[in-house]
Amino acid sequence: MCDVDQHAQYMAALARIEQQNNLLISGRPPIDQFCSISSTQGMVLDYKNRRHLYIFSPSQITLDLGILGKFAINANIWTNIDFQQNIEILTTSATIVSVLIRATDDAYFSAASSGGTEYADSSTPPTNPIGPALIFDNSGAWADVGVDHPLPILASNGSGAITPSNPLAINTAQVGGVAAAMAGSDAQTASHVPLESLGIFNGTTIDRLIGLNGVATFSDWIRYQTLNGKCFNVTTSKLTSPASGPTAFQIFNPASSGKNILIFSFIVAYNSANMHDMRFTAADVSTITGWSNVALTPVNNSAGGAASVATAGYSNVALTGGLLGTSRETTGSQNNLPIETLTNGECIYLPASAGINGIVIYMTNGAAAAWQITCSYLEY
Repeated sequence: MCDVDQHAQYMAALARIEQQNNLLISGRPPIDQFCSISSTQGMVLDYKNRRHLYIFSPSQITLDLGILGKFAINANIWTNIDFQQNIEILTTSATIVSVLIRATDDAYFSAASSGGTEYADSSTPPTNPIGPALIFDNSGAWADVGVDHPLPILASNGSGAITPSNPLAINTAQVGGVAAAMAGSDAQTASHVPLESLGIFNGTTIDRLIGLNGVATFSDWIRYQTLNGKCFNVTTSKLTSPASGPTAFQIFNPASSGKNILIFSFIVAYNSANMHDMRFTAADVSTITGWSNVALTPVNNSAGGAASVATAGYSNVALTGGLLGTSRETTGSQNNLPIETLTNGECIYLPASAGINGIVIYMTNGAAAAWQITCSYLEY
């Protein structure tokens, strides 16, 4: 037996359980938000505690994802934008366009713009099917992908290709009518993607941004790009500074180089305790009075790879002129202990442009001491 208060508590608990069960059955409702975006007015991705994000635009637009590249959005169709939380996205046009952003737990399957035919179980798939993804099962019949007919796991076949790891075979030409989109601009498909292909990360289609046509990759971007001859090192080697006055190292992306530079490691070593000044630059700072330039040649981390477009050099003679650049950070050094200035995945991005984009570090010298700087970067 229970009293009135206990009965009320039990009923309230049962009501919460019923509400949760109903939520599991019907799913959480989507959350819609209208946003206005352009090339100067961005939008930050917020999943609002849902699993997916979709965008709906009344006109065709191209999203600018910064280092990830450009992403085309067709008009009047829901398009998945499951990128990292809090990424800011812009468009490539100055014209402001209003779009609808939907946070939802549901995965949408969109028909091609030319329309299509609904598939019926066990029938031959139409030329342009719409609806669920299809699979050709072991019994020789087409069926909707689901619990009874799961997609095969894709894995390397040992010959540099991604292939199904069980007997089930996917006909990519019939999956949702999107074979052309899966191929991307570099003609790679889920059934044959060379693991060392730079096209995997060319940023031109959604499948490139989330892996091998949607299949997660198990090695990071830097290692892949090293295999493609896109990663470089440049170092001053060990030097001995003058007794006083700043020395310096710089690296910059020359004007109109046609390449972007992403610095992912910047190691500073100085055999004395001191503070050093790192600055962004928009010009070749070897013009500073007192700079005695020693040009450096970056090395490709893939033996025999192409030369870098970057310009690098240092001065081991004390600078007497005013220091140039916009301060980025001040880093410290301890006796003979190398310091990695880029931590927690931090990077420095020097994009291709009509002008120079660079970085310089001014070493503070209180006595003659050994010093060196090593910079590692990706060029693409």
